[in-house]
Amino acid sequence: MKSEFGKFCHAYSVARQEYPKEVIDNVVRFAEKNAKILDLGCGTGIATRQLAQNDFEIFACDSDEKMIDEANEYPRENIHYYTADANRLPFNDESFDLVTAFGAFHWFCDEESIAEIRRVMKNDSMFCVVNKNDIGNFKKDFSNIIYKIINKKVSSIKDAYDPISILKKYGFEDVKENKIIASEYFTLEKELLQFQSMHLWNNVPEELRKDTLEILKKHFSELSENGLVRRDIEIVTVVGRK
Repeated sequence: MKSEFGKFCHAYSVARQEYPKEVIDNVVRFAEKNAKILDLGCGTGIATRQLAQNDFEIFACDSDEKMIDEANEYPRENIHYYTADANRLPFNDESFDLVTAFGAFHWFCDEESIAEIRRVMKNDSMFCVVNKNDIGNFKKDFSNIIYKIINKKVSSIKDAYDPISILKKYGFEDVKENKIIASEYFTLEKELLQFQSMHLWNNVPEELRKDTLEILKKHFSELSENGLVRRDIEIVTVVGRK
């Protein structure tokens, strides 16, 4: 499935926030010094750049060329970006010491893509899947407002998404889960950009988007404290060994 995130790549780049250091540390502990890491569904490279701070050699892929173009606006010598689908990776067999997917695995958790991911992983290497899951009303309020505006409820690709079961189903071993609770804070301007970077926003017709943003701004301004909107999240890391 081709995403439409590229149309809002700037919103994605500006509004999406980094992962806590604790999360990144929990991922990179599976990689030794000078390791080669593949970051799948990298988007505009937010988590990719965090991985690169540890001086690993990072190869990052996204299926959307516009997202990769945006990621290349923040170059680092140890990051190499590719426009590529997860089911057709431009790498040799057993190339990587660690493979990661930050907030993206639900887009390519099919059998063909996972077989390709396993192909490029070295034996005994780890696949790390990281997701931010809302535990407060931030996304719920946004979704309810959108459903009222478009007059229907839209199913989510994450409705039946369970990375633990998926990794076990496709042969990964020692599958484990780690969770941390965190909060993100947005100015109203960045909060509106955050909503425009979400997949659900694609369901709002162009002619309704300006009015929709005004409704969202009014709703969340009433909930803001000191000009900031809080998003409470649970960050879940699932790892499995090839």
